[in-house]
Amino acid sequence: MVIDSTGNFGIGDASPDSLLEVSASNGSTDLFMLSSDDTDDGNRLIAKNNGKMGISSTSPWGVFSIESSSIATSTSPIFVISDQGTTSPFFYVSAINGGIGIGTTSPLATTTISGHLQFGGKRPFVSSCGTAPSIVGNDNAGKVTIGTGVVSSCTLTFENIWTNAPACFANDETGILLTRAVSTQTTLTLSVSTDFAGAVVSYYCTGYE
Repeated sequence: MVIDSTGNFGIGDASPDSLLEVSASNGSTDLFMLSSDDTDDGNRLIAKNNGKMGISSTSPWGVFSIESSSIATSTSPIFVISDQGTTSPFFYVSAINGGIGIGTTSPLATTTISGHLQFGGKRPFVSSCGTAPSIVGNDNAGKVTIGTGVVSSCTLTFENIWTNAPACFANDETGILLTRAVSTQTTLTLSVSTDFAGAVVSYYCTGYE
């Protein structure tokens, strides 16, 4: 242990390059640890010489490992991000089932979202959809305003090709009955048995890789 002339403090390092530098030059495998008692070395926090760090793990198997322990309960999750001074989480990892909660402390599935899910990305290209159609949204969800003229179908070409044809659902907000919403890896075709010029159609697509 040394404090040099500039005030830098070194542990295991005779020439510290920062205000505090800990080096395992003596061959130690542990650089730093916090323990609940003298017999449970590093059971709260440990930094290994191999670059791995563990919380509630004395043998972290990831670069950064957080493991559930007796202190993690239904009211004490493995990991949480929340607003200061509140227990309303932005992001929550349950110590009970490992579920991830976004906006909730009670994930009932692998991932549970409380609120709305919004997808980003560019909007699809619209063709064969009357004169001057418009679209807002992206490959996953959006809204199409059908163009003018006599229109019985409308084709959306996805910005990104799906690995497999997605399942797509469409809802006409203006009351004209959609007869089909047919999707492929590259397109979504909306059609009716009659003219639906000027209709406003919401669509939603989901798929798997």
